[in-house]
Amino acid sequence: MTDLEEMMEYLIPSRDVREYLEKTGREFTDFEKAALYYNRVLPFEKKQRGLRALMETTDDKKLKIQLAERIAYDDECLRIFTQKSEGYIYVLISLEERNEPETCGYFSDAELAASYGKRLGYSFHVEKHKIISPGNSENWEEDERAEQLERYGRSTGYKLVATLYFNEQGELAGYFSCENEQNPLYEADYDYSRFEYGYVYIPDLFERGDLVRYIEEDMVGIVASEARPPKDVSQFCREADYPVVKVNVNFPTDDGSIFWHAHLNPILLEKCGLPGNEWDKWLLELKEIMSRGLWAEYRVLEEGKRTS
Repeated sequence: MTDLEEMMEYLIPSRDVREYLEKTGREFTDFEKAALYYNRVLPFEKKQRGLRALMETTDDKKLKIQLAERIAYDDECLRIFTQKSEGYIYVLISLEERNEPETCGYFSDAELAASYGKRLGYSFHVEKHKIISPGNSENWEEDERAEQLERYGRSTGYKLVATLYFNEQGELAGYFSCENEQNPLYEADYDYSRFEYGYVYIPDLFERGDLVRYIEEDMVGIVASEARPPKDVSQFCREADYPVVKVNVNFPTDDGSIFWHAHLNPILLEKCGLPGNEWDKWLLELKEIMSRGLWAEYRVLEEGKRTS
């Protein structure tokens, strides 16, 4: 299987959406393929291989340039993360408990930190912090990125500049970086003319109350939003918040305290039955309530879950 064929297998993971698209004869442009693939949760190297394969085969000259820019930008960010180490410290963050990250160690070398992370057996981050000292602390509060970086930082003595995200298999899954700000792509967030942020119309086949499986996490939830009309709303979506064009799905929490929700692309959902576990009762009740739009009863159900 070629890298391009492998890429195509990952575009539409939802069985329901894939069958609908095949039935209606919907075909994607290379720009849409790039947008779908780039925004999938995949190991970083696999994603890069797919984008390179598309770059080499597409006849879309504008897209070819954008793909080359993205690949070069990502490669440069990773190079800077590893090689520009003087005056920085690398922090290994364990994600054994998803909502409770734990600092596992401090390292002078990025590759060493990653090698220790791969021994953990679960997801982890490697953060890169600039060490704040008397000689470089003067403009810390005035730095235009300080507010953004502070959201990610955990230590008052360090300044977070980049993070590498690794999955449970120890594969690089993605990154965040403020180290390549001279590159035009650094300021290209939500430029809808680029494939990274391009909107691809996907039909919403799910009605409120439907039981659905979230494919990437293998979890069963219930659709909370009304289905979008079967028409291209891309112009509207350029001006709207992303949740408007996604499917709102409610999931039970692990401890049963309450339902939580996520706004998901339809390509990541497919209809299913009950999971066959302790959540069947609650899912059935919530399905009935939500399918009839009885939000007052939904609040009562939430309160009952908290106290049961």
